[in-house]
Amino acid sequence: RFWAPASLLVATIGSVCSLLAPSRRPKSLGHKLHYSLVAALGAGTCLAAGGPAQAASVLPKPRTVVGEVVKTLGGGRKLKSVRALVEKGRLVFGTETGSYLAHWTPKAARVDFTFDCGVRLTEVSSSHSWKLWYDGTLRRARPYPRSPEKILAKEDPPIKALELGRWLSSNRFAGKAVSREGQDIVIHIDDKETRAFELRIRDGLPSGLRFKGEDGVVEVDYSNYQMIAGLRLPFSYTVSHGSRTQAFSIDTMTIGVPFPPGLFDPEPESLRPPAAPLPIRL
Repeated sequence: RFWAPASLLVATIGSVCSLLAPSRRPKSLGHKLHYSLVAALGAGTCLAAGGPAQAASVLPKPRTVVGEVVKTLGGGRKLKSVRALVEKGRLVFGTETGSYLAHWTPKAARVDFTFDCGVRLTEVSSSHSWKLWYDGTLRRARPYPRSPEKILAKEDPPIKALELGRWLSSNRFAGKAVSREGQDIVIHIDDKETRAFELRIRDGLPSGLRFKGEDGVVEVDYSNYQMIAGLRLPFSYTVSHGSRTQAFSIDTMTIGVPFPPGLFDPEPESLRPPAAPLPIRL
């Protein structure tokens, strides 16, 4: 999972246009582009149905519910067949607004952000490294894995609906329980390599998920599902971490288009300390 929404989700929101001292970048959803589409970036750029016994008696088993979700999204085979995806849209990080262009593959992802305040950021994530360019200059670079502790630590669940569907179709998880909250069916999912999380389902589609990350509770809400290349995917989603919220609205999504060579390996530039603190918290 490379869509770095992990940095996106847990980063402290601040004005990207104001100079904020950089801080430690929280662990990416397994360096997933847009935690990893981003997997991709930290906010801060420019910033009820009856009683328990009654409900349990009529609710299906977790794997039955997950199987229906995967089927409604388009099916496991179709989800896993996606090898390239391009996403273009608008975003809101706190009080800052802008646009983004994301390229995703199962092994790497790149997201280019252009904020209305003039700041440009590019994030590239893969299984072996994470890099961040600020206005065309490489400012941050880290290898993966960074330490034995990080290897042993559980990853955050995938945030992007496509990656979530692919992960659910792998059947590697354990569904602990099923409950009901209003119109949603809620599954409590656990896995030996992934943090436990709650997946909310409405009308057979993911409506949101919730988990406790390294820096607090993260909540994701999905909406505006549309058909694209035989898949049903959300074109709007929000990521909330405490009082901070990032909202993404997808304008266009393309699947299966070949990427130009070198897209995930931009021309290297010397990694030098910036003359002034970066206007972003990582």
